[in-house]
Amino acid sequence: MTIPSPKSDALPFGDAKTALAGRGSLMALVAGSALPFCVSSGAYTLKLTFDRLALASYSPISACASLSGGLAAFLLASVFIGLSGYTGVLVAQAHGARRNSQIGPRVWRGIVLSLACGLVLALISSPLSRVFALIGHEETLSLEESLYFRILTWGAGLSLLSTSLTCFWTGRGQTWTVVIVNLFSILLNVVLNFLLIFGAPSIGLTPLGIAGAAIATVLSDLFKTSVLAFLFLSKKNRALFQTLPGALWRKPICREHARLGFHNGLQMALNILTLALFNIFMGFFVAKGQDPAAVVASSLAFTLAAAFLIPISGLSSALTMLVGRGVGAGDLALKRRVIRAGLLLALAHLTAATLVFLAFPDWLLGFLRGAGALQGETLSVASSLVGFASVFLVVEGLGQLFLGALRGAGDVAYATRLSLFSAAFFAIAAPAALRWGGGPECLWALLSVSGLIKTLAFSQRLFPSAEPRPRARASAISLFRQSPTPPNPRPFAAEVGKVQ
Repeated sequence: MTIPSPKSDALPFGDAKTALAGRGSLMALVAGSALPFCVSSGAYTLKLTFDRLALASYSPISACASLSGGLAAFLLASVFIGLSGYTGVLVAQAHGARRNSQIGPRVWRGIVLSLACGLVLALISSPLSRVFALIGHEETLSLEESLYFRILTWGAGLSLLSTSLTCFWTGRGQTWTVVIVNLFSILLNVVLNFLLIFGAPSIGLTPLGIAGAAIATVLSDLFKTSVLAFLFLSKKNRALFQTLPGALWRKPICREHARLGFHNGLQMALNILTLALFNIFMGFFVAKGQDPAAVVASSLAFTLAAAFLIPISGLSSALTMLVGRGVGAGDLALKRRVIRAGLLLALAHLTAATLVFLAFPDWLLGFLRGAGALQGETLSVASSLVGFASVFLVVEGLGQLFLGALRGAGDVAYATRLSLFSAAFFAIAAPAALRWGGGPECLWALLSVSGLIKTLAFSQRLFPSAEPRPRARASAISLFRQSPTPPNPRPFAAEVGKVQ
């Protein structure tokens, strides 16, 4: 394979003298890279909240159906989302290796895989939508769940396409472009929600209810995909990154892309499945006729933990891209420094969050008390479970951070195996604990232990006590075997001076 000359492959980076001079610069780089990912994560959460609020005003049953139907659609699509999203790591590695001519084709391979996966999802959506009736849900609820699930799954191909396209920017550190497009997409989704759910007789729109919410989501994804595709195919990007489709099918590269992406998606699905099982098992307390206060309190504690995990999710995504660029540049020593900088930032956040959780649990839950959602026993139980949620927050936060670094290094197969073991442990231990009389505290403890298994294994993988075996090290950069290392590669530290 011919390697482009450094002159033709140069990128407009910042001054090398200002790039990562020390630990402070490293931490500033990681924090600056994580911020746009945090904004995107928070914006997506806000989008889901507005969806449920709109449907709650239309029909409580529709709001309930959107939660279960949406979770099922996301769980089904998560394997394929992970496959599309892993394109960002491959772009980051090519970017770090100064192989601009490979960036466009890698994104296009992700696009082709996204189209194929979207077709598969569309074909299996109708048969799988019957599962809501089979598990015994009330007829009206199951019909709305099935409808919402089918529409979201039919349009999932657009979401996969936009995921692959966003990797063109996130892999190169230009994350604010993606944030701006996402925010406009969310705004469009909110407007379309109210127009399609409640109708607009003045312009001839009849109320569509939960179908309108799903259609609004699909249309907002279509808008985002169209804008990103237009920017991706701009004249400047065609010249610098070869973004016009060319020789896409190269069997070894495509096979490796699909393999790593599948592992990444499967690992995501296993994490989501573990959390879904936790909420399902918690619901058994209501099914047994017990006081639902524990379930409501557990849901509140879980919501608080999820909110405080948003910054960690941003750090994890930033580490994935920065480590990928370090692997591509061959600067593995600085790759470890980037991971340590991210770890210091994560520990600072998790320590502060844990102190707030333990010292002010009532204050965290107080904003709900004014609405009457927390009273008496529910408030007492919720305050006690916040302590368990703080343990889960630390364990899950560190696990997500280490996982992001492993993804950037291409070690997703190992992460998938650990996630499978962790999910199997919880799926076996939780029902046994319930059978032997365990309460909500026991389920929280098992969830934390399940996460601790992954976190300890991931940390050992990243910071081994002995030198890794040559085969394990080679697997992390296997995508660069098919082409020689470019002459005199510029160090990673000189390349990432400016992250937009």
